[in-house]
Amino acid sequence: MCLLLLAGRAAGEAGRERERSAPAPWAHLGKSSRELVGPEAALLQGAAVAATLALVESGADDWVQQRLQESNPLGRGYADAAYLAGFVAPVVVAGGLYWSGRRAEDATLTRAGAAACQSLGLALLVSGGAKLISGRRGPIKTDCGLFCADPAQRAQRADDFDLAFWRRDLPWELFWPSGHAAATAAVVASQQALFPERRWIAWVGYGGMGLIGIGLVEGDYHWLSDVAAGLLIGHAVGGAVGRSFGDAPTAPPEVAAAARALELRPALLARGGVGLSAVFRF
Repeated sequence: MCLLLLAGRAAGEAGRERERSAPAPWAHLGKSSRELVGPEAALLQGAAVAATLALVESGADDWVQQRLQESNPLGRGYADAAYLAGFVAPVVVAGGLYWSGRRAEDATLTRAGAAACQSLGLALLVSGGAKLISGRRGPIKTDCGLFCADPAQRAQRADDFDLAFWRRDLPWELFWPSGHAAATAAVVASQQALFPERRWIAWVGYGGMGLIGIGLVEGDYHWLSDVAAGLLIGHAVGGAVGRSFGDAPTAPPEVAAAARALELRPALLARGGVGLSAVFRF
Protein backbone atom coordinates (compact mmCIF):
# COMPACT_ATOMS: atom_id res chain seq x y z
CA MET A 1 0.00 0.00 0.00
CA CYS A 2 2.82 2.39 0.84
CA LEU A 3 4.39 1.62 -2.53
CA LEU A 4 1.16 2.45 -4.29
CA LEU A 5 0.79 5.72 -2.39
CA LEU A 6 4.36 6.70 -3.20
CA ALA A 7 3.84 5.77 -6.83
CA GLY A 8 0.64 7.82 -6.97
CA ARG A 9 2.36 10.83 -5.44
CA ALA A 10 5.26 10.50 -7.88
CA ALA A 11 2.83 10.27 -10.78
CA GLY A 12 1.03 13.39 -9.59
CA GLU A 13 4.27 15.35 -9.34
CA ALA A 14 5.40 14.07 -12.73
CA GLY A 15 2.06 15.05 -14.24
CA ARG A 16 2.33 18.56 -12.83
CA GLU A 17 5.85 18.96 -14.16
CA ARG A 18 4.78 17.64 -17.55
CA GLU A 19 1.86 20.10 -17.61
CA ARG A 20 4.23 22.98 -16.90
CA SER A 21 6.66 21.97 -19.66
CA ALA A 22 4.03 20.96 -22.24
CA PRO A 23 0.73 22.61 -21.22
CA ALA A 24 -2.73 21.85 -22.53
CA PRO A 25 -4.78 24.48 -24.44
CA TRP A 26 -6.79 25.29 -21.31
CA ALA A 27 -3.71 25.88 -19.14
CA HIS A 28 -3.24 29.36 -17.62
CA LEU A 29 -6.77 30.31 -18.68
CA GLY A 30 -7.33 32.34 -15.53
CA LYS A 31 -4.13 34.31 -16.08
CA SER A 32 -5.01 34.88 -19.72
CA SER A 33 -8.43 36.21 -18.71
CA ARG A 34 -6.83 38.62 -16.25
CA GLU A 35 -4.37 39.76 -18.91
CA LEU A 36 -7.27 40.35 -21.27
CA VAL A 37 -8.76 42.97 -18.97
CA GLY A 38 -5.36 44.47 -18.16
CA PRO A 39 -4.13 47.85 -19.45
CA GLU A 40 -2.40 46.67 -22.63
CA ALA A 41 -5.26 44.50 -23.90
CA ALA A 42 -7.90 47.01 -22.81
CA LEU A 43 -6.11 49.76 -24.77
CA LEU A 44 -6.22 47.68 -27.95
CA GLN A 45 -9.89 46.85 -27.48
CA GLY A 46 -10.64 50.52 -26.89
CA ALA A 47 -8.71 51.32 -30.07
CA ALA A 48 -10.95 48.87 -31.96
CA VAL A 49 -14.03 50.84 -30.89
CA ALA A 50 -12.38 54.19 -31.61
CA ALA A 51 -11.20 53.09 -35.06
CA THR A 52 -14.70 51.89 -35.90
CA LEU A 53 -16.29 55.16 -34.86
CA ALA A 54 -13.72 57.12 -36.87
CA LEU A 55 -14.22 55.06 -40.04
CA VAL A 56 -18.01 55.19 -39.80
CA GLU A 57 -18.39 58.86 -38.87
CA SER A 58 -15.84 60.05 -41.44
CA GLY A 59 -17.62 58.18 -44.23
CA ALA A 60 -14.49 56.15 -45.00
CA ASP A 61 -16.32 52.87 -44.46
CA ASP A 62 -18.97 53.74 -47.05
CA TRP A 63 -16.45 55.25 -49.48
CA VAL A 64 -14.15 52.21 -49.48
CA GLN A 65 -17.04 49.81 -49.92
CA GLN A 66 -18.57 51.75 -52.79
CA ARG A 67 -15.25 51.98 -54.63
CA LEU A 68 -14.61 48.24 -54.28
CA GLN A 69 -18.16 47.37 -55.31
CA GLU A 70 -17.78 49.45 -58.46
CA SER A 71 -14.48 47.97 -59.61
CA ASN A 72 -13.67 44.74 -57.70
CA PRO A 73 -9.96 45.23 -58.58
CA LEU A 74 -8.71 41.96 -57.05
CA GLY A 75 -11.47 39.75 -58.39
CA ARG A 76 -14.03 37.43 -56.86
CA GLY A 77 -11.61 34.48 -56.78
CA TYR A 78 -9.20 36.32 -54.50
CA ALA A 79 -11.99 37.45 -52.17
CA ASP A 80 -13.44 33.97 -51.83
CA ALA A 81 -9.98 32.49 -51.20
CA ALA A 82 -9.35 35.06 -48.47
CA TYR A 83 -12.70 34.25 -46.88
CA LEU A 84 -11.87 30.53 -46.81
CA ALA A 85 -8.35 31.20 -45.53
CA GLY A 86 -9.77 33.21 -42.65
CA PHE A 87 -11.75 30.14 -41.64
CA VAL A 88 -9.12 27.48 -42.22
CA ALA A 89 -5.70 29.00 -41.51
CA PRO A 90 -6.10 29.77 -37.77
CA VAL A 91 -7.50 26.29 -37.06
CA VAL A 92 -4.83 24.51 -39.12
CA VAL A 93 -1.97 26.49 -37.57
CA ALA A 94 -3.17 26.21 -33.97
CA GLY A 95 -4.21 22.57 -34.18
CA GLY A 96 -1.18 21.61 -36.25
CA LEU A 97 1.27 23.14 -33.80
CA TYR A 98 -0.31 21.43 -30.82
CA TRP A 99 -0.71 18.04 -32.49
CA SER A 100 2.85 18.11 -33.86
CA GLY A 101 4.26 19.05 -30.47
CA ARG A 102 2.42 16.28 -28.67
CA ARG A 103 3.34 13.73 -31.30
CA ALA A 104 7.03 14.66 -31.22
CA GLU A 105 7.02 15.14 -27.42
CA ASP A 106 8.41 18.61 -28.03
CA ALA A 107 7.52 20.80 -25.05
CA THR A 108 8.24 24.10 -26.83
CA LEU A 109 6.14 23.23 -29.86
CA THR A 110 3.33 21.92 -27.66
CA ARG A 111 3.34 25.12 -25.63
CA ALA A 112 3.15 27.17 -28.82
CA GLY A 113 0.22 25.08 -30.06
CA ALA A 114 -1.58 25.28 -26.72
CA ALA A 115 -1.25 29.08 -26.70
CA ALA A 116 -2.48 29.27 -30.29
CA CYS A 117 -5.50 27.06 -29.55
CA GLN A 118 -6.44 29.04 -26.45
CA SER A 119 -6.07 32.38 -28.22
CA LEU A 120 -8.23 31.12 -31.09
CA GLY A 121 -11.00 30.04 -28.72
CA LEU A 122 -10.94 33.26 -26.72
CA ALA A 123 -10.88 35.41 -29.86
CA LEU A 124 -13.99 33.70 -31.20
CA LEU A 125 -15.69 34.06 -27.83
CA VAL A 126 -14.87 37.78 -27.49
CA SER A 127 -15.69 38.64 -31.10
CA GLY A 128 -18.90 36.61 -30.94
CA GLY A 129 -20.05 38.52 -27.88
CA ALA A 130 -19.22 41.83 -29.54
CA LYS A 131 -21.17 40.81 -32.65
CA LEU A 132 -24.26 40.11 -30.59
CA ILE A 133 -24.01 43.41 -28.69
CA SER A 134 -23.28 45.58 -31.73
CA GLY A 135 -26.03 44.17 -33.94
CA ARG A 136 -24.29 45.30 -37.12
CA ARG A 137 -25.24 44.12 -40.58
CA GLY A 138 -22.77 43.69 -43.42
CA PRO A 139 -22.41 45.63 -46.67
CA ILE A 140 -24.52 44.90 -49.74
CA LYS A 141 -22.91 42.22 -51.90
CA THR A 142 -22.72 43.09 -55.57
CA ASP A 143 -21.51 39.63 -56.59
CA CYS A 144 -22.13 36.68 -54.31
CA GLY A 145 -19.50 34.42 -55.82
CA LEU A 146 -19.26 31.20 -53.82
CA PHE A 147 -21.00 32.59 -50.74
CA CYS A 148 -24.35 34.32 -51.05
CA ALA A 149 -26.27 35.79 -48.13
CA ASP A 150 -29.83 36.71 -47.29
CA PRO A 151 -30.43 40.40 -48.17
CA ALA A 152 -31.77 40.86 -44.63
CA GLN A 153 -28.20 40.39 -43.41
CA ARG A 154 -27.01 43.34 -45.48
CA ALA A 155 -27.18 47.11 -45.14
CA GLN A 156 -26.78 50.06 -47.49
CA ARG A 157 -25.01 52.19 -44.88
CA ALA A 158 -22.04 51.51 -42.61
CA ASP A 159 -23.75 52.98 -39.57
CA ASP A 160 -26.32 50.16 -39.41
CA PHE A 161 -25.66 49.20 -35.77
CA ASP A 162 -28.32 48.26 -33.24
CA LEU A 163 -27.02 48.08 -29.68
CA ALA A 164 -30.56 47.34 -28.51
CA PHE A 165 -30.34 44.08 -30.45
CA TRP A 166 -33.17 42.46 -28.51
CA ARG A 167 -35.70 44.87 -30.03
CA ARG A 168 -35.54 43.62 -33.58
CA ASP A 169 -35.28 40.38 -35.48
CA LEU A 170 -31.58 40.33 -36.21
CA PRO A 171 -30.14 38.19 -39.00
CA TRP A 172 -28.27 35.09 -37.99
CA GLU A 173 -24.98 36.50 -39.22
CA LEU A 174 -23.61 39.62 -37.52
CA PHE A 175 -20.53 41.45 -38.69
CA TRP A 176 -18.73 43.62 -36.12
CA PRO A 177 -15.98 42.74 -35.46
CA SER A 178 -14.75 40.32 -38.09
CA GLY A 179 -14.33 36.87 -36.56
CA HIS A 180 -12.00 35.90 -39.42
CA ALA A 181 -9.69 38.81 -38.65
CA ALA A 182 -9.87 38.33 -34.89
CA ALA A 183 -9.06 34.62 -35.07
CA THR A 184 -6.13 35.11 -37.45
CA ALA A 185 -4.68 38.00 -35.46
CA ALA A 186 -5.05 36.14 -32.16
CA VAL A 187 -3.06 33.13 -33.35
CA VAL A 188 -0.31 35.31 -34.81
CA ALA A 189 -0.11 37.59 -31.77
CA SER A 190 0.04 34.65 -29.36
CA GLN A 191 3.13 33.33 -31.14
CA GLN A 192 4.73 36.76 -31.38
CA ALA A 193 4.25 37.31 -27.63
CA LEU A 194 5.49 33.81 -26.82
CA PHE A 195 8.57 34.05 -29.04
CA PRO A 196 9.43 37.77 -29.37
CA GLU A 197 12.93 36.96 -30.61
CA ARG A 198 11.54 35.24 -33.73
CA ARG A 199 10.83 38.29 -35.84
CA TRP A 200 9.80 36.29 -38.89
CA ILE A 201 6.56 35.40 -37.09
CA ALA A 202 5.42 39.01 -37.25
CA TRP A 203 6.46 39.45 -40.89
CA VAL A 204 4.77 36.29 -42.12
CA GLY A 205 1.80 36.41 -39.76
CA TYR A 206 0.83 40.05 -40.17
CA GLY A 207 1.45 39.88 -43.90
CA GLY A 208 -0.99 36.99 -44.15
CA MET A 209 -3.48 38.84 -41.96
CA GLY A 210 -3.34 41.83 -44.27
CA LEU A 211 -4.00 39.71 -47.37
CA ILE A 212 -7.00 38.06 -45.71
CA GLY A 213 -8.36 41.39 -44.46
CA ILE A 214 -8.17 43.00 -47.90
CA GLY A 215 -10.05 40.06 -49.40
CA LEU A 216 -12.80 40.26 -46.79
CA VAL A 217 -13.48 43.89 -47.70
CA GLU A 218 -13.00 43.33 -51.44
CA GLY A 219 -15.58 40.54 -51.45
CA ASP A 220 -18.17 42.56 -49.48
CA TYR A 221 -17.89 40.11 -46.59
CA HIS A 222 -17.12 42.91 -44.15
CA TRP A 223 -16.90 46.65 -43.80
CA LEU A 224 -13.37 48.00 -43.45
CA SER A 225 -14.05 48.84 -39.80
CA ASP A 226 -15.16 45.24 -39.12
CA VAL A 227 -11.75 44.02 -40.21
CA ALA A 228 -9.79 46.76 -38.42
CA ALA A 229 -11.64 46.07 -35.17
CA GLY A 230 -11.19 42.32 -35.56
CA LEU A 231 -7.44 42.67 -36.02
CA LEU A 232 -7.09 44.87 -32.94
CA ILE A 233 -9.27 42.66 -30.76
CA GLY A 234 -7.50 39.53 -31.95
CA HIS A 235 -4.14 41.12 -31.24
CA ALA A 236 -5.31 41.97 -27.72
CA VAL A 237 -6.45 38.40 -27.10
CA GLY A 238 -3.40 36.74 -28.62
CA GLY A 239 -1.00 39.01 -26.77
CA ALA A 240 -2.73 38.28 -23.46
CA VAL A 241 -2.56 34.53 -24.01
CA GLY A 242 1.02 34.61 -25.26
CA ARG A 243 2.17 36.56 -22.22
CA SER A 244 0.39 34.11 -19.92
CA PHE A 245 2.08 31.10 -21.46
CA GLY A 246 5.41 32.90 -21.70
CA ASP A 247 5.44 33.96 -18.04
CA ALA A 248 4.50 30.49 -16.77
CA PRO A 249 7.38 28.46 -15.33
CA THR A 250 8.73 25.79 -17.58
CA ALA A 251 10.25 22.57 -16.36
CA PRO A 252 13.84 21.85 -17.50
CA PRO A 253 14.33 19.06 -20.08
CA GLU A 254 15.58 16.56 -17.51
CA VAL A 255 12.41 17.00 -15.43
CA ALA A 256 10.18 16.52 -18.46
CA ALA A 257 12.17 13.41 -19.39
CA ALA A 258 11.77 12.04 -15.88
CA ALA A 259 8.03 12.63 -16.09
CA ARG A 260 7.82 10.64 -19.30
CA ALA A 261 9.92 7.85 -17.78
CA LEU A 262 7.29 7.07 -15.15
CA GLU A 263 4.37 4.89 -16.15
CA LEU A 264 1.61 3.43 -13.99
CA ARG A 265 0.08 0.09 -14.96
CA PRO A 266 -2.76 -1.97 -13.49
CA ALA A 267 -1.58 -5.08 -11.68
CA LEU A 268 -3.30 -8.25 -10.48
CA LEU A 269 -2.42 -9.00 -6.86
CA ALA A 270 -2.62 -12.20 -4.88
CA ARG A 271 -6.08 -13.46 -3.92
CA GLY A 272 -7.77 -11.60 -6.76
CA GLY A 273 -6.79 -8.07 -5.69
CA VAL A 274 -6.17 -5.24 -8.13
CA GLY A 275 -3.56 -2.52 -7.73
CA LEU A 276 -1.12 -0.28 -9.58
CA SER A 277 2.48 -0.93 -10.47
CA ALA A 278 5.01 1.81 -11.14
CA VAL A 279 7.37 1.31 -14.08
CA PHE A 280 10.45 3.48 -14.48
CA ARG A 281 12.47 3.60 -17.71
CA PHE A 282 16.12 4.58 -17.47
